Amino acid sequence: MLKATPDFLKQNEELYEKRKIEILSAEDNLTISGTTYYVSTDGDDQNDGKTPETAWKTANRVNRTWLFEGDAVLFKRGDIFRGYMINAVPGVTYGAYGTGEKPKFYGHIEDLADPSLWELYDEKHNIWKYTKRIGDPGTLVFNDGEAVSRKLTPSFRDLHFVCREDESCDFVMENEMTEDLDMFWNYCVFLHFGGPDSEYFPIPIVVNPASDTPSLGEMYLRCDKGNPGDVFKSIEVIAFKVAFNVLNKPNITIDNICMKYYCFGVTACDVKGLHVTNCEIG
Repeated sequence: MLKATPDFLKQNEELYEKRKIEILSAEDNLTISGTTYYVSTDGDDQNDGKTPETAWKTANRVNRTWLFEGDAVLFKRGDIFRGYMINAVPGVTYGAYGTGEKPKFYGHIEDLADPSLWELYDEKHNIWKYTKRIGDPGTLVFNDGEAVSRKLTPSFRDLHFVCREDESCDFVMENEMTEDLDMFWNYCVFLHFGGPDSEYFPIPIVVNPASDTPSLGEMYLRCDKGNPGDVFKSIEVIAFKVAFNVLNKPNITIDNICMKYYCFGVTACDVKGLHVTNCEIG
């Protein structure tokens, strides 16, 4: 067994940094045999998508297009594509075009660093409420990773929340939010009954079974310095979504894409020929 000496660890850190730089600076070098389609935030879904000047705009346009083996869908470098979920097609390549940073896939539809998106809910406890209903937020990431929220996750018994540490006590959000940037998502909407054979109890469902869409709830954040939209330059939600839905579809390439703030970057199982290269996943 190799001993992890300080020199060994330093060498590994240097290798990691070298590889990270190589990935972040990787150029586009794809071999495409079929039709190439382009996507840009400045595009239009009414376009044909076949040139950078006639690019599409949304994931919906990509997903409803008949793509064939050898085709490619390229996303414009420097653009941020929010809330995208691409249903990958067998034999298709997904990559980047243009110059600059990799195209960024971010999980939520908007950056929450906007004071108009927050209203003061409890002045005494510095608790703010997001003004829109939202699907399950895994957590919140502030200023691109400078800080993250602590998500409070109470148990759910007898149709109400109880403290996880002591389920004999009711969960009172104002009392449990004791630290700056504590976050709570109130999702008590859909229920089913489950658990061990000896004990059945209601369990909240975070995906609406009728529409296969996330159940929407209310999100609260403690922010001791004031309105979160004023305090931070960026607030990103870890969304209950996936960027590229591959499942068991074969021979798919995903290259030079940045995927951040998703529950999953790429989902796949029992798949052959999947190549994820030069991607930044965080």
